[in-house]
Amino acid sequence: MNGAFIHILMDGLSVFRALPGLHDLYYLIDTRYKGDVAVDVVSLFELFVMGPLCLIQYYAVRTKASFRHPLQLVIASIQFMGTIVYLGTGAWLGW
Repeated sequence: MNGAFIHILMDGLSVFRALPGLHDLYYLIDTRYKGDVAVDVVSLFELFVMGPLCLIQYYAVRTKASFRHPLQLVIASIQFMGTIVYLGTGAWLGW
């Protein structure tokens, strides 16, 4: 549930400025939140893909579904790639 909360409410909705105070805090930490396309794409991906996947993962763990371990690997891999894109654009821009 923590992953879904972070991906949907914090990271995902920041791209829409749905939580203005939170977006302002993100911008203070990283100026790319003012309109960098890479940050917006990662945020949208977290809202529409990672958040729902984390909710499905929560259900899979609670019900001991057989797909819980492969799904966890998929989620971790996507998270790793998102980190590379996020930090890679910062390194590329001299951040």
